[in-house]
Amino acid sequence: ELDGVLLPKGTKVGLHVGAINRHPEAWDRPDAFDPERFLKKADRSEKGPRVFNFLPFSAGPRRCLGDKFSLMEQKTMLLMMLSRLEVLPERHTRLQDIALSSDSIAITLLQPREMRVRVRPLGA
Repeated sequence: ELDGVLLPKGTKVGLHVGAINRHPEAWDRPDAFDPERFLKKADRSEKGPRVFNFLPFSAGPRRCLGDKFSLMEQKTMLLMMLSRLEVLPERHTRLQDIALSSDSIAITLLQPREMRVRVRPLGA
């Protein structure tokens, strides 16, 4: 039984990571774009990882073994791209019209809606 709901034996239970990453009890402004929120400890007293609030790779002993490699690889690729390319929205795109979609039910983070961009080498 969980919160008054009977779960039959063998029921599979999972976490909705997207909901956890935007839960109002964990975050002051859950819908605001604020990447720095993940740098603060749960009591917000000092910097440090909030291990069980940001869960893109799960947490604990069964977390993804490639989490640190993946994050380093993402940062490296992003840095390489941004050091060589200029990425701009398509001329007809208004930045205020870009929003995240919550149309689907998924166990992953929300997916961004389509946004067309222009890419050109820096200095061109």
